[in-house]
Amino acid sequence: MANTHALVEVATATAAPSTDLAPVLQPYIEAALADRTRHEYRADLQRFLQWGGTLPAPPETVAAYLVAHATDHAMATLQRGLVSVGRAHSTQGWPDPTRPN
Repeated sequence: MANTHALVEVATATAAPSTDLAPVLQPYIEAALADRTRHEYRADLQRFLQWGGTLPAPPETVAAYLVAHATDHAMATLQRGLVSVGRAHSTQGWPDPTRPN
């Protein structure tokens, strides 16, 4: 298995656009997500991976994760977890298992 910490860092990083304007735009891109939000996304993704989730993950695994935590996590926490897993996939160019095809 790949280094989980490295996967979390790469998957939650904010990529700069590949243009000459990238240095000018970088502060705005970074400001799009607050540090606390990035921290929570990383924590959500880490919990998903520790539970047994993988990257990339099939939709069935994400659904099983939600069911496993439905009684001990708030709806907002589960929703943020979905966003975290989805962002991890889209950042890597993988299909997002949290969205319909």
